[in-house]
Formats: sequence, C-alpha cells, structure tokens
Amino acid sequence: MSRWRDRVGVAMTPILAVFGERVTYRPAGGDTAPRIITGVLDEPHQSVEPGTRAPVSTTAPTLTVRIADLPQPPVAGDALTADDRDWLVQDVQPDGGGNAKLKLHRDHDR
Repeated sequence: MSRWRDRVGVAMTPILAVFGERVTYRPAGGDTAPRIITGVLDEPHQSVEPGTRAPVSTTAPTLTVRIADLPQPPVAGDALTADDRDWLVQDVQPDGGGNAKLKLHRDHDR
C-alpha cells in the first residue's frame, strides 16, 4: 500500500471517532443485510443558479465513509439512515485512500 493510502487511513480513525455518527447503511438490491457503520455527515450550503437568474440556496449533503466498513462497495441507489433521516446515495466519490464521499439526496418515500 502507498504511503498516501496509509496516512489517509490513519487520519480517518480519529476523524470518525470525533465527528462520526452512527449510520444504518442499506446496499441497493436488498441482497445484503443493512450494516451499522460510522460516517461523517455534512450539509454545506450551496447556491444553485437554475438558469432563471435567481439563485436558489440549498444544501449539498454528503457522507464520508471508510469503504472497508461497508458490506460492499457503495453505488448510486444505496440507502442509509443518518441523523434520524433517510437518504439515497446519488454519487460515489472515492478519495484513492480507502474512503469515499457519498453525495446524498433525502429519501422522502421511506
């Protein structure tokens, strides 16, 4: 393993311990049982310009996880519960160090 991956892996342990929260992760397809993991939920502000010249203020929720903690590699369509809210994974952005930032969308159907 590269020094970068080693260092990112070491750095994630205290980050998850301090900022992480309990997440119930449910892979798409339902073939794998849900798993309780720890992830860092973030909802930074984002200004969106939908072509109307009137910016819309919203959030861009993400969950940062260690890929090895998941029952299988994450994919769009996976579901999770964090902060007592249900979410769907829209996009998976691996960092090359064994972690991934999951772009989320609220799942109002659950």
